[in-house]
Amino acid sequence: MLKRLNVLLAFALVFSLASCDNDEASVVDVDNFVDASLDSMGKKFKFGKRGCFELVFPVDVLFEDGTTVTAEDQEGLVTAIKTWKEDNPDATERPTLAFPLEIINEEGEVTSIESAEDLKAAAIQCRKDAIGNRPKKDRTPCFDLVFPVSLSYPDGTTESYDDRMSMKQAIRAYKRENGRDAERPTLVFPITVVDEDGNETEVASIEDLKALKEACQE
Repeated sequence: MLKRLNVLLAFALVFSLASCDNDEASVVDVDNFVDASLDSMGKKFKFGKRGCFELVFPVDVLFEDGTTVTAEDQEGLVTAIKTWKEDNPDATERPTLAFPLEIINEEGEVTSIESAEDLKAAAIQCRKDAIGNRPKKDRTPCFDLVFPVSLSYPDGTTESYDDRMSMKQAIRAYKRENGRDAERPTLVFPITVVDEDGNETEVASIEDLKALKEACQE
């Protein structure tokens, strides 16, 4: 009887260890998928610590099964990818961002990217060395805007927006009315931005914005 009990305990121990190993492997697999997805998005859309642009949240994340999840901020982007992978452990295709989306370039200009063609046109103006063979961790966005935010338009008018969605809608409407090659609206300084750790910084000028971007790249 004692011998049989020892055998059962041994089987239980082996099963427990195997289960732990599988759980750890699953966590690593999910984390690798998130890192690879952010890396892929950063390369494609030229955003983040080694890119020319910053994303204007919210953004829509498109997965291989056709589902779309809206990420309200940087943390939400990571969470959306992680949750989807946990629910789809056998999936291998990395998600992408859905068009349209809005970006901010290093000159403080805000524009709507509505297609791959728009993205290509914007990328032409991107620094040639902005995206290289960088660590995956450097693909995350540098910062996000804290609202309200004001934009200055080429006709001399200034509009203030209390939330992300109202600004995104205004930018898209402006582009539809004026075309892809129209002069872009720019941020009115000072602005406040928040980084991935939740730290807020007031940015007084375009020069300070560039310095912030450079510090992020370092």
